[in-house]
Amino acid sequence: MALAAGVTAVALVRPGGEPVISVPVASAPMEVGAGDRTSRSQDRSTATASAPSPSATASPSASASASPSADASSTTPTPTGSAAPARTDTERTITAFLTGYSYWDNTPAGSATVADPIVHSHAGGTGSYADPITVAVGHSITGGNDVLDWPAGTRFYVPKLERYLIVEDTCGDGRAPQNGACHRGYPADASTWLDVYVDGAGSDRAVSDSCMAAITGTSRVIVDPASTHQVAAGPVSDGTCRTYADTGQ
Repeated sequence: MALAAGVTAVALVRPGGEPVISVPVASAPMEVGAGDRTSRSQDRSTATASAPSPSATASPSASASASPSADASSTTPTPTGSAAPARTDTERTITAFLTGYSYWDNTPAGSATVADPIVHSHAGGTGSYADPITVAVGHSITGGNDVLDWPAGTRFYVPKLERYLIVEDTCGDGRAPQNGACHRGYPADASTWLDVYVDGAGSDRAVSDSCMAAITGTSRVIVDPASTHQVAAGPVSDGTCRTYADTGQ
């Protein structure tokens, strides 16, 4: 395939040695905007009753009315318990804009802090249904209330990653996060923005940065997935960057 300058192709294999695909890995991640990638629990304290109303841009689902589970006054939120069991009759497919954040560019940097813990007390997960990987979503602050674009605990399955995700974090800083990433600014062919925690704590930052660039783009995503989808367990970035061909299954 033709690759842009500064991009190389990396051959990927499934665990066990089965070849998968060659994935283009950029030398640097797509810039989302300095200070706009993720907003953690300590940022919630900046919300006031005078905060501006959210953008008229529609949220991806009626779930926007649900408030996140984290206590706005707490800087050390704790998990609220296991998410809902598998549901096989409510699966639906959307097109989402995927980006990534890592241990190195989280807020605060060099941490795995999350704003809305459900299964994990810190960002993580292996990608199985029982242990999904943390994903951050956009949010809005209005009237002093912080409302996530997808309720904390919502599960997704991403065929490109062969991993389950769970909403446990927010993306977008300041008093009006609805005016920036990840609430708005995604491509027209996507209906929402999901910022996946790739980890990367065990390797150099450059490795996770390249992986974040490689997964950036629109992808098919299953909302409220069954627990039976194929899983390639492990962090997205653990010294390599593991992605897979979406076969449409």
